[in-house]
Amino acid sequence: MLDRIRTILSHPPGTRATLRKRPHVLLHSVRTARVPLIALVTATLFLTIAMPRMHDALLDQVLPNQNVIEKVGSMFGGDSRDDRRDTAALWLAILAWISGSGCVVALFWVDLPRGVIRAARCSRQKQDLAAKVEIRSVDDSLKLYHAALRLAIEPERIAELTGKIDAIQAQTDDLPDDKAIAGRYRILDTVSRGGNGIVYRAMDLSLERIVALKELAVTVLTREDRDRFRQEARALARLSHPNIVQVYDLLEHGGRMWIAMELIEGGNLSDFISDRRQVDSSEAVRLATAIAAAIEFAHEHGIIHRDLKAMNVLLTETGQVKVADFGTAKLASSSLQTVEGSIMGSPHCMSPEQVRGETVDERSDVYSLGIVLYQMLLGRPPFTGEVMAVLTQHLQVAPAPVHEQDDSPEMPAWLSDLVMQMLAKDPDQRPVDMHAVRDRLAQVEETVQV
Repeated sequence: MLDRIRTILSHPPGTRATLRKRPHVLLHSVRTARVPLIALVTATLFLTIAMPRMHDALLDQVLPNQNVIEKVGSMFGGDSRDDRRDTAALWLAILAWISGSGCVVALFWVDLPRGVIRAARCSRQKQDLAAKVEIRSVDDSLKLYHAALRLAIEPERIAELTGKIDAIQAQTDDLPDDKAIAGRYRILDTVSRGGNGIVYRAMDLSLERIVALKELAVTVLTREDRDRFRQEARALARLSHPNIVQVYDLLEHGGRMWIAMELIEGGNLSDFISDRRQVDSSEAVRLATAIAAAIEFAHEHGIIHRDLKAMNVLLTETGQVKVADFGTAKLASSSLQTVEGSIMGSPHCMSPEQVRGETVDERSDVYSLGIVLYQMLLGRPPFTGEVMAVLTQHLQVAPAPVHEQDDSPEMPAWLSDLVMQMLAKDPDQRPVDMHAVRDRLAQVEETVQV
């Protein structure tokens, strides 16, 4: 019997050492120990409410209260049954509290190894969430990484999280020292970082509204560069459309070009796809139609996106599509002394003509939208692998038909045919423009609804 009790109360090797070194793990273990916590509440209620009545009833049987004659007699004889009763009541209460507390402590003690496992699981969940949040808010992801580090127990994960936190903090330390950009925008925190620049959450001090302030990763070299940059940024600002992130302002500060724009808090399409693995065909058609409408509007104003991808499609909290970074790649390239024939864009969503460094037109965005639609339907882009391998596939490999794969969702044949036509290597074999894409999507939507 003693050996069994000793086995129950023993812990796996290293458990106590882990708890001594990681006090937050111990705190999390105690906070999440459901059975011991229930026992603690039950014991407390029992000892404070029920126990006094029970030991009074017990004492009434063993040492009943003295009557008046016995009390008078005890005054002369010095032998008071009430004194003995009070002493017994005190010791009975002490014994009950010690027993109840001991049982609760034992339950917490036995639960500690499971608590360590719960803490490690929670740490991994926070780390996974931080990786997703990092795209939208660097500061929020940093908080989650710190929370994951506090609960991590494996040395390799502790080292990994520490390195990640140091890297993010090094980026955050690069926040501009002068928080008021051009005397108007006060930077609050970092939202995201990308190849075209850094996006900050900022306060517009003039209009007292929160905006997204993007510092473009370019260095303006000449007056001609600045004039061309402003001209193209003004064209972006004229893109007033419900499915396009609105550009508010263009400014030059500290030798850098900055763009103030509408701040979208709902997340991006890439996260939306990751959360669902696959998007229902009717929902994919709705989203693609809104994206196509935004791009068509930009094309009518002479602007090619050049970097259309799921991460640049933002979603408001109500699910409204907002296409971001319109023309940012072109703005960046026009403000740099770049080599002719250089490649701009994201490898997984680039058209073959972009890969070759050729001049692109509206049909390049049609190809990129086909990639995004393919990714929504299957949960992955058509081409994966290292950067050079993906670029080669864009040029030489036909994508696997979206409707012929093992995990292909149910969809109208027209939708699959449209996606594959949009992904044609030859621009002449794609839909001629976004208006044609929208007409085809409207036909698919009617078929889905029927």
